[in-house]
Amino acid sequence: MKQENKQRHTKTAAKMPEKSLPFVAVGLLFIALSLFLSFAPGVIRGWGLNHIAFFDPWVIGLFYVLLLCFWLPQTNQWLVAQITVLSKAPIISFLRKHRYALFAVLSLVTVGIFHLLRIKYVLLGDLAILPYVIEQGTVYRNEYLTMWSIGKLYVWLHEHFNYTGVDAVRLVNDIAGGLFVFFALCTANLLGNTFLKRAAAFIISTLSCTILLQFCGYTEIYALPVLFLQLYLFTSLLCLKDKTPIVVPIFTLLLGIGFHLLLVAMLPSLVFLFYGKVLWKRPFFRRGKTILWLVVLSLPVVYIAFQKFLLPAMLPLEAADGMTVFSIAHFKEFFNSQLLGGGVGFLIWLMILVYSIVFKLKYNLMSWFFLVASLTIVGMMFVFDNARGSGDWDIYSFAAVVFNLSNAGVLLGGGYKKNEFAKTSNTAC
Repeated sequence: MKQENKQRHTKTAAKMPEKSLPFVAVGLLFIALSLFLSFAPGVIRGWGLNHIAFFDPWVIGLFYVLLLCFWLPQTNQWLVAQITVLSKAPIISFLRKHRYALFAVLSLVTVGIFHLLRIKYVLLGDLAILPYVIEQGTVYRNEYLTMWSIGKLYVWLHEHFNYTGVDAVRLVNDIAGGLFVFFALCTANLLGNTFLKRAAAFIISTLSCTILLQFCGYTEIYALPVLFLQLYLFTSLLCLKDKTPIVVPIFTLLLGIGFHLLLVAMLPSLVFLFYGKVLWKRPFFRRGKTILWLVVLSLPVVYIAFQKFLLPAMLPLEAADGMTVFSIAHFKEFFNSQLLGGGVGFLIWLMILVYSIVFKLKYNLMSWFFLVASLTIVGMMFVFDNARGSGDWDIYSFAAVVFNLSNAGVLLGGGYKKNEFAKTSNTAC
């Protein structure tokens, strides 16, 4: 048997250079383009496209070496083989049985890492406005629970430990980061049925983008809302797998909206969740396209509601300065910001969307839920820019949480069902 396996691997390795040549060529082309955009003289710096240029040389070198190792089929297969062998080790079996204890330990470790990696200058936030207004006792309605909870904590910490507003915000962000990692690990555990798939799901949905920078001493209000967005997606996945009642994600989302009104963009996905648990068997709702069209048609309604009642400073449809929702300048800024916030996740998301249209793939409820969630929050990120055209990475990280998790679910799990629109609980993932 071992001899047969060796012969099979030898034949595969012999065919690999010929089969993988176009794949390698495309990869090298993208790497060359990245190097050009990052370091060529006279090239305008676009943070989403070439922010690697702002790191130290050893970080840049390590990044491209790792990128080549993951991109080249030979080294990629070798890495997969080594991880597969490692997954069968006794220590992995022990950790698998105590996975939630392991997740808790890893989350505590990340709190310390976030504390050590605190960024004091480059990512200080909007001129440290948040800590200042918290010290003044101000609470904004857009992020009411976030500012109220941090404000109460600041008063106590200042009284007993002489904490400043900046210290209080950074402490909250560190702790929120640890909880975010814990629920991200729990979510990845649900998305994969092997050690390798679960690890890949965590890397794709969390480590492949700039989400974690929210927790590295960044003095802004987005850490807690991002945490509750992750918690909502986790509880929704539990609900789709019949592991928790629908009231749990409903309560989580409503609480998350209290921490930031941008999470209102998730309400259509909650409607879809109700559809998946209650209405999917009825003829009118049987086809996935029906609910998709309902979501697409709801986007203008959500935009109008936000502009009129919540955030009137959103980018307008018409403006004298030319910076409008559908202007070329805004499309460029939006795309650049998505690249920054979600890494390659936005491109993968578009690829999956194109594949679903061209090849007419029929997705299961889990994949449809993430697709609806992605459409609504990416749509909201598109129109929300405070009329500045700034494309702030911290705002766009909300979208990264959703569509990177969507990528992981579709690519690694039973992302589609070819024959019918099936319930997630009846589909391998």
